[in-house]
Amino acid sequence: LKRLNLKFKSGTVSMILGPSGSGKSSFLSLLLKECSPIKGNIKINDYFLKDLENEAWYQYISLVPQTPFIFGNTILNNIKVGKANASFDEIKKAVNLSGAKEFIDNLKNNFDFVVDDNGSNLSGGQCQLISLTRAILKDSPIILLDEPSNNLDKKSLFNLKKILLYWATKNKIVLVITHDQRLFDKDFDLYKVSDFKLVKQ
Repeated sequence: LKRLNLKFKSGTVSMILGPSGSGKSSFLSLLLKECSPIKGNIKINDYFLKDLENEAWYQYISLVPQTPFIFGNTILNNIKVGKANASFDEIKKAVNLSGAKEFIDNLKNNFDFVVDDNGSNLSGGQCQLISLTRAILKDSPIILLDEPSNNLDKKSLFNLKKILLYWATKNKIVLVITHDQRLFDKDFDLYKVSDFKLVKQ
């Protein structure tokens, strides 16, 4: 990556689109402090990212990774990774918004369904919905999504777009790393915040 000069603002959804090997993952690694730039700086408001403690920085960001980490426990406890002290009402609202409610309602024991290590008894799309639910629950000011549409069907993809709008209306910085052209379909304009009514209902 060379000669990058980017600015991300609160209340916006920004997307970095490109094929494999184009540097998208490297850019995300810089934001996650997994590596440091050889030249130049990354600033958060007036602070240099390199000067922020990792633990403090991670409190301000939510990551929806390309391959979500799912551990061997209940659906409920997997979701609470996003916010350990969340009330059940908060969890239900997050599940409704993420679109995970439908598959959880169809599971034996619902929220008490026990997931195998790495989510091997769930589909890839279901694991992705759990990851989205965690990010909604954490409610951090910066949301980073790495290929979030992987494994999502058309219905879940449309709901993902509504979630992105929802975060934007809450004045968050939303950054999506993707190669998926479906996120740019003309049938849904990410920048029409008036469509937020689709989420509120």
